[in-house]
Amino acid sequence: MNRFDPEIRARVVRAAIALFAVVAVSILIGLSVGRPFDSPSVATQPTTELSAVPATPRPAPSATPAPSATPAPTPSSPPTTSIPNDGWLIRSRETFDSASSWPAQEQPGWGSGYEGGRYWLKRDGQQTISYRIPLDATEFRISADVQVRGGYAGLLFLSSAPDILYRFQIDSAGRYRLARRQGVDVTALIDWTAAGALKPGPDAVNQLEVRRVEDDITLFANDTRLATYPLPAGAQFQTIVGMTLDAIARDSATMAYFDNLVVRVPEVPAAP
Repeated sequence: MNRFDPEIRARVVRAAIALFAVVAVSILIGLSVGRPFDSPSVATQPTTELSAVPATPRPAPSATPAPSATPAPTPSSPPTTSIPNDGWLIRSRETFDSASSWPAQEQPGWGSGYEGGRYWLKRDGQQTISYRIPLDATEFRISADVQVRGGYAGLLFLSSAPDILYRFQIDSAGRYRLARRQGVDVTALIDWTAAGALKPGPDAVNQLEVRRVEDDITLFANDTRLATYPLPAGAQFQTIVGMTLDAIARDSATMAYFDNLVVRVPEVPAAP
């Protein structure tokens, strides 16, 4: 048995050498080719998450003065021209012969639009509706032809904080009122007053004008002066141009037509 040991040992050594060679070759092959189960990393692309932006609802008029529509109505404005000999310039003139950017829409209880070369407002089940735009002038003349089929209708011309609107309105009985409105509260500055210059009746068309010179507000109807109201000294106001319609009662139907909305400013602007 011992005499075969050297031979056995030689065989074992040769087998080990052969095995070692096979392993070495496999390692070399693996290093040159790459490990077969490794996969390259994939770069993650940035992802932009889009958020849906809900549509902005159009504000429906309510019992409080309606906010200016978005976008704000912009009456057609021809180049500023002067009226001979009276010191005033026409800033804008809106005849409503065709649809402009004053809102035209109908919703349950209220509506506005264009008809026969005029602009109309109506209410049924609501108390008030108004549209307005700002005017960059301290002194002004704002006029319009107004027909009141029901309720009270007229012009907006000043605003102040917080949410106060100044309004010159008439009814179909030949009366006028100057009032300040804040929310649902109305304060009469000149309470309802009958005027011979106003034509009564639901088919009557009256030309209204409100004028500010210095701190005096003067009201006109059909070129006749009705009254003058002094503004509080030192008060801060924003001039606005607007149209408004009130119902006599919340459940009463009202309607008014407007035409020839004209804005005039002084040839020489008032000193700041």
